[in-house]
Amino acid sequence: MSYKSNFLIIALLFCTTIARAQYNQVNDIPYREAAEDYAQERCKLDVYYPTNAQDAPVVVWFHGGGIEGGEKHIDPQLKNSGLVVVAANYRLLPKAPRTSRSTMAAVVRYSWPATQRVAICSTS
Repeated sequence: MSYKSNFLIIALLFCTTIARAQYNQVNDIPYREAAEDYAQERCKLDVYYPTNAQDAPVVVWFHGGGIEGGEKHIDPQLKNSGLVVVAANYRLLPKAPRTSRSTMAAVVRYSWPATQRVAICSTS
């Protein structure tokens, strides 16, 4: 067998293993203590993770909407990828005039102990 054939077989086995992985999702985890009702309502995240993965990389996913709209969700392209996905809701304008930096920092702080590999992603 050639090098390319061996690589293809290994890649297919790896993809099959990932596709068979079981996933769990935990919803509406508060990631910061907040006194105001609006922050308590919005400052929650969902965690989607493979049940058998040890030290899987984490993607922190912020929904789009230009800080004026949107809801947390697990992006379909990230599902069944072998990654842990943390999808965060955050306070929106105009109810929360300063939301982005403090929110991102709180979500990353919440996600960081799980792994040393964290990526932050968003759409808008």
